[in-house]
Amino acid sequence: MKIPIEVSARHIHLTQKDFEKLFGKENPISPIKKLSQEGEFAAEEKVSLIGKDKRIDDVRVLGPFRKNSQVEIALTDAYHLKLNPLPKIKVSGDLANTTKILVHGPKGIIKAPCIIAQRHLHCSEEEAKKLKIKNNQIIKVKNTSTYKIEKRWKNGDQILIELPMKIRAERRYNNSLTLLRGPVYYSLRIEKEYKSIKINYDNFSYKGSVDWEIIPKSAWNYGLLIDSTNILRGLEVKENPVSKYPFSDRGDLIWSSDSGKYITWTKDAPVIITARGMKIPQWVMKNNSADIPPLSPVKPEGDLEVITLIPYGCARLRITEFPVMDIVLMEDIMRPSK
Repeated sequence: MKIPIEVSARHIHLTQKDFEKLFGKENPISPIKKLSQEGEFAAEEKVSLIGKDKRIDDVRVLGPFRKNSQVEIALTDAYHLKLNPLPKIKVSGDLANTTKILVHGPKGIIKAPCIIAQRHLHCSEEEAKKLKIKNNQIIKVKNTSTYKIEKRWKNGDQILIELPMKIRAERRYNNSLTLLRGPVYYSLRIEKEYKSIKINYDNFSYKGSVDWEIIPKSAWNYGLLIDSTNILRGLEVKENPVSKYPFSDRGDLIWSSDSGKYITWTKDAPVIITARGMKIPQWVMKNNSADIPPLSPVKPEGDLEVITLIPYGCARLRITEFPVMDIVLMEDIMRPSK
């Protein structure tokens, strides 16, 4: 039996009593998406996790209500929040002797047990019978990502491999966001200027090898405008023909063996994604590099723009972890679709 492998994002399970403390008795839980586990769902409601001097916003509530409330986060989240002691790695539901964390909702605050979820398998009773396993049994999972194809091949035979290219987001430092399509991270396209420089070692100019200083010639300090309930909203993917230089984007300097010199590449990267962004004036350079991204969500202070993202490997200057603009303050710009 083939079993899908998933990485669970940080989330919270709540009792009905704790839900009412956080969101009010008059507000019912609002399912927006079914989960792969039968009967469970992601809710529209979100909370904030409060640490010593850091916080993580937009933590999703999962339903239905449980007997006990619990927060599930990654170890990196625990370090970011400076939780002391660190939450224990536990099976969901085992809340004894673990750290508690402050949880803020729009109507109130609770303190809930916090765990780092142990690796586990969800399956139905029927699937468990097929696999011959029981609840709480320790099992081994074999990685089947390597496949052996045995066939008598003829000249001209081709193998077509299709990889899932779903767009998804990862939370990063200061609650920033990184976009991926399939296995590939995407970075902001930045116009650039190349300057040849001399370093204090011999340069034999092998195939035109040169040391370059690359300077940004366009704005780089953008925050993303993302609808967390519909990550694809506002994003557009364009696939281009794969060129002779697949890891390059327009504006790059490319060594051309045909002409024996550097040329300016004029074609787009194999894949580009257009998104909506907004400049963040307070996000500036520090020590000739981009300063750490400001804590998200960020208050909007500029005009909405269309920005272009390219594969990480095609970017020479890279902004990949984007602050997220505060949608609550941008209702006139981004309205729910009817």
